[in-house]
Amino acid sequence: MQNKALQRDWVINELTNSVGRSSNDFRFISADFGAKALDRLREEYPEKFSFVGIAEQFAIDFAYGLSSSGISPIVYGMSPFITLRCIEQIKVLFGQSDYSLLLISVGGGLGYDHSTLSHFSLEDIGMLDCIPGLKVITPSDCKSAVQYTKEWLDKPSKIYLRLERQALPEDISTLFKKEYKFFAYLLRDSSTVSIFSSPYLAFEHYQKSNDSIIIVESMIDLPQKIVDIIKNASSVSLFEESYEFTGIYPWLSKELNGKNIKHYFVKGEIAKDRLRRSSIWEKYNLLSN
Repeated sequence: MQNKALQRDWVINELTNSVGRSSNDFRFISADFGAKALDRLREEYPEKFSFVGIAEQFAIDFAYGLSSSGISPIVYGMSPFITLRCIEQIKVLFGQSDYSLLLISVGGGLGYDHSTLSHFSLEDIGMLDCIPGLKVITPSDCKSAVQYTKEWLDKPSKIYLRLERQALPEDISTLFKKEYKFFAYLLRDSSTVSIFSSPYLAFEHYQKSNDSIIIVESMIDLPQKIVDIIKNASSVSLFEESYEFTGIYPWLSKELNGKNIKHYFVKGEIAKDRLRRSSIWEKYNLLSN
């Protein structure tokens, strides 16, 4: 596949470059200091950067105060800590208001596989999608991640942007069709369709099978062409770095209205696993159908 890069670097660089160029008065609130790209933002524009330390719940409270004052908040952190640790604050503060929030996580799913269950984020799609008005987006490449960030800067809203921890293609449009927003697809064997909510897992699958592939970036109404591709296939599989009902499976089942979907997901015994990402994929059949 083509050149790869870290989505977080592309997004943070875009935010840094937008200072003075965008009319959006934003503040970047970080609960993590581990990204090299953050150095330039905090050094060149310290007034735009706030480091709260290991205090993710406070970061959300702080963001709410800024947003209610007319400043657009961006909260950044590791996925397992910036989501479930903060879900009550996000629900109560932003779920009951129209205030803007760009919540950026890194390492959704099994991204932090070296730290086992404490650092997995297998519930975030389903849990955050329950927050009223919050759109969950998992960009399929670096270019898409930047595009969604630009759109938020132009028109602040409530978005949860799930970034992959590992490097992803800079632009997948040379291989995948992206004619529909939030959906990337590749037609190969039309009788067998594999669907993914994890771009990283999708690209691994791309190299190992000849299935048609659909990457779902956000849970909106399926375009009719995507519906036709799925419904005309004799075999449809959904592969997720989530538990059975905390990914896109409930939404997809409803969208397809009775189409049989073989669902491959992470099971509860992962709590005792001490495995790396590829071994977890193998254990739960996430790379084969």
